[in-house]
Amino acid sequence: PRKIEEIKDFLLTARRKDAKSVKIKKNKDNVKFKVRCSRYLYTLVITDKEKAEKLKQSLPPGLAVKELNALPPLTVLCGSAVGRTVCVGR
Repeated sequence: PRKIEEIKDFLLTARRKDAKSVKIKKNKDNVKFKVRCSRYLYTLVITDKEKAEKLKQSLPPGLAVKELNALPPLTVLCGSAVGRTVCVGR
């Protein structure tokens, strides 16, 4: 994997012939753009939500875009019956 620091460099990478797809992962405090090329997966991390939205609109139209949302926080439910405690997650 390779990290890209500049938005301009990411857009140039996304326009390459060997770029197959882009995944957009939205987290609480940042948005990650990942472009899959033939050799490496290039990642750009943006903390500004407005810039992320503009970048999403600027992606090449022929490129497959998949949006991934971060998982919600883990919830654990516990209950006890007949002296045993049972916990179920998510």
